[in-house]
Amino acid sequence: MDRTLLLPVMGAFVEFECPLILGRQREGIAAAKVRGACTGRRPALNGEQAAELCPRSLCVCPPRR
Repeated sequence: MDRTLLLPVMGAFVEFECPLILGRQREGIAAAKVRGACTGRRPALNGEQAAELCPRSLCVCPPRR
């Protein structure tokens, strides 16, 4: 079997299938958003925790060396 033909043929399959894979991925992401499954990262702090930390972050402290 001649391997010089194998690589270009496989490359052609990849070029043909890559847009199909991306299209299926976009459809899946859109379906997940409709279901509400794709909501992103949860906030690290809730409102109470953020309100508690806000005054602390505004204090003027000497820099550590």
